[in-house]
Amino acid sequence: MDRRVLLLSLVVAGLSLASPALAQLAPPPGPVQATDRTRINQQSIVAFPYFIGQPGSYVLTSNLTGVGGAAVIAVGSNNVTIDLNGFTVSGGRHGIEVLPGLRNVTITNGTVSSNSEQGIEARFAEQVRLDGVRLNSNGVRGAYLGDGATVLRSTAESNTSSGFRLGNGAVVTDSSARNNTGGLGLLCGDRSVVTGFTATGNGQHGIASGLSSTVENCVANTNGATGAWDGVFADFGSTIRGCAADNNTRWGIVVNSRGNLLDSSTKENGKGGITVGYGTTVQRCTAHDNGFAPRPAGTASRARPTDRTRVDRIVPTEVVLSDEVEAVSAARSESLRGVYIGDGISTGDGCTIVACDAQGNADAGIAVAHSSTVIGCTVRFNGGGGIETLGWTTIRDCTAIQGYWHGIDAGESSTVENCTLTNNQGSGLTATSNTAIRRCTVNNNGLSGIEVTGTRNRVEENQAASNLQSGFSVTGLQNLIVRNSASGNPINYNVFPGNNFGNVQFLFGGPFFSNEPWANFEY
Repeated sequence: MDRRVLLLSLVVAGLSLASPALAQLAPPPGPVQATDRTRINQQSIVAFPYFIGQPGSYVLTSNLTGVGGAAVIAVGSNNVTIDLNGFTVSGGRHGIEVLPGLRNVTITNGTVSSNSEQGIEARFAEQVRLDGVRLNSNGVRGAYLGDGATVLRSTAESNTSSGFRLGNGAVVTDSSARNNTGGLGLLCGDRSVVTGFTATGNGQHGIASGLSSTVENCVANTNGATGAWDGVFADFGSTIRGCAADNNTRWGIVVNSRGNLLDSSTKENGKGGITVGYGTTVQRCTAHDNGFAPRPAGTASRARPTDRTRVDRIVPTEVVLSDEVEAVSAARSESLRGVYIGDGISTGDGCTIVACDAQGNADAGIAVAHSSTVIGCTVRFNGGGGIETLGWTTIRDCTAIQGYWHGIDAGESSTVENCTLTNNQGSGLTATSNTAIRRCTVNNNGLSGIEVTGTRNRVEENQAASNLQSGFSVTGLQNLIVRNSASGNPINYNVFPGNNFGNVQFLFGGPFFSNEPWANFEY
């Protein structure tokens, strides 16, 4: 063996035998402990606020109780992380204050409570992040954060005003606001994303977001005790998806114009279930048992304005971050969608309502303004009309059952096709002028099956049976009534002179033959 190899082998063997010396060089068992975090505790603080003037990581090792006139902790640097480490910050003017113009501050894992103003004051800072923070019983808001804020797994409860107030571009995930009795549960600015948020028992809106925001898989219950407030409110161009709003004082869900409302539910809200501004799409939503708040004195249950004025957008009363009253929509006009107390779903002009279900509401099941589309919807047991429109609307493949007024009130210049209207206390379907009514089934209604009062309507291929007054009631002029069938009505065809009317063929059982392609049938 080469002498150099032999010598190296002996050296290695000798080191291996020196196990006590090598053991001192090995790392200790368990995780490596951080050594670069600055510790903060009550005993080490000489005066409040405790000031953080350098970037880095800070950790509490005790509760901190401040004095009323100052913040408990003041952050004066970018790029700061504060780990509350399960402890509580309380007793100051603000629990934690991030000074104006700063950014990238993270606060995690603890409680900020019982401060005279904000739990966390960072309204003029950017990119402040809360993760696992509890904000309780503060004198004004739980947290007031600027643009680009992130709130994860955090709660705001029993603060005197609002729970969370955030600037533009906020991201809120898996958090909640409860019993903030003087304000909103959550208020976000424009282009925000809210997911998995629960708002319960707050004095104003449960959840309110600015322009072009997204609100998904959220719950808003029993909000609005201080006045006219909604469960969920989203401003112009926003999307609400997969949300539930129950027992709120005003409307369950409000979407301003040109938005989307998808796969959401409302129940037992005081003034109505869902209301949306012009150009909004509502799909696969439910509105049950809404609108039973007390009506204004002298307001009849079915009193309606003659028109629903279009409003371009709901203008918030607050458009900048300030100390003004936190009311996103208190001043918005009721004429946004011509909202009437008690509707299940109520819309402005140019809206699309698809595959929705409205049952047991105090007034109309679905009420839309002009130039809208209603497809594949079901309305039942509503206190007013089943589906009501102001006109210029397409209604297709819908069902209106057991309503306390007309099944469908189509307005003028509309199209109604393939609908089933049964057991309504009024007529199954009513129309004024320039409307096409095709292939509808209208049975067992309290007045007429189809009632036409105006001119130039086309009534074709419909079935009317067992209605209490007449199958078809046409009291206007210049209407076309062809290819319909009627049976079991006291008067099957009550058609006034001056209309174009296919000859009625009477069928008495057995096979029949007809050479009249436009004939109406009675059997």
